[in-house]
Amino acid sequence: MIELFTKEDIEKYGFIFEPDKTKCKLNKPGVHYDCNYYDGGKWAEDRIDDDKREHPDEWKSAVAERIKERLPYKYIHSVWVPDVSPLSGKGVMCRWLFVDGHA
Repeated sequence: MIELFTKEDIEKYGFIFEPDKTKCKLNKPGVHYDCNYYDGGKWAEDRIDDDKREHPDEWKSAVAERIKERLPYKYIHSVWVPDVSPLSGKGVMCRWLFVDGHA
């Protein structure tokens, strides 16, 4: 799992940080994160490693606006993307952003 927003980011973009995840609902605001090709259980060479990926403030701001448009959440615990492993065949796998929060 890749945490995309820190507590400070959550508050910076107009939400209230919810420390108790058990109060939150999981939701998908419709923000596409990435797609990667796989073949025979391995990622293609052009894949960007998650630990090297940058998330500029401009991108985070756009994500925050999308969350505000699509979800009724005022309180947010986390904004994240799931880890995925390549399948054994050949194809493309895409990841989407998820939000844990509540109104």
